[in-house]
Amino acid sequence: MVLWELLTHEVPYRGIKGFQVAWLVVEKGERLTIPSTCPPCFAKLMRQSWNTDPKLRPNFKDILLTLHSMLSDDSLPDQTNSFLEHREVWRKEIQATIERLKRAESNLTAKERELMEREIKLLEREKTLEQQFKAVHLDSYDVNSWSEIDVYQWILQMQNGHSSDLAQYAGIFLQHNITGKRLMMLNLERIQAMGITSTGHSMELMTEIELLKAHNHRLLNFPPLSKSDDMPVDTSPVHRQISLTLIFGHHLRQGKSLEKKSAD
Repeated sequence: MVLWELLTHEVPYRGIKGFQVAWLVVEKGERLTIPSTCPPCFAKLMRQSWNTDPKLRPNFKDILLTLHSMLSDDSLPDQTNSFLEHREVWRKEIQATIERLKRAESNLTAKERELMEREIKLLEREKTLEQQFKAVHLDSYDVNSWSEIDVYQWILQMQNGHSSDLAQYAGIFLQHNITGKRLMMLNLERIQAMGITSTGHSMELMTEIELLKAHNHRLLNFPPLSKSDDMPVDTSPVHRQISLTLIFGHHLRQGKSLEKKSAD
């Protein structure tokens, strides 16, 4: 690099920021332009020193030996003078390279801006999902009305129980937009088609879904405590017979009114 500056009297990578220079050199393998009229011995030394593989670069001892051998090269002064005489030619070569690298820098800046915008969107989506998760109460309404977020949370909550291994598949259900209604329609083949290759985990998921179906059925079909709208209204003023069903766990006991007992 010092040799290049001594020969050209130019600033390396003029007008390009340090971070972009590092990216261009390390990631893209860019190097400073060696003028076409540069003395061959100098050009060779610079190319060797800029090799992408550090092990192939000459050490300082080799560089000193090369420079000492140049001192005995009688043709080198004429080559150097010719190089300086063609200054306008190789300055244009260097400038052309700088312009090309600036365009690459501009593309890099655009990519950085695009990545930053994507990261902001992802953070906003994560925040939205987190707010939705906090607002969800899965046991309070019909599974068929669950959104894909509700299903995601339901599977995620398995990490706190005996089926903790199944929580890893929550993202797969979210990617396939599985809502509560679609969850109730899943079978073993469909679960495996979603990318859950473990047979054991597929069967466990199917078991959890069947249990959820049963729980949802009991929730929706629990006998109502209020009077049904389609029951006929008895308008008799005083004496009437009432049938009452009492539920104690899973046991039924038929009750009768006092009037019916006395009739018996």
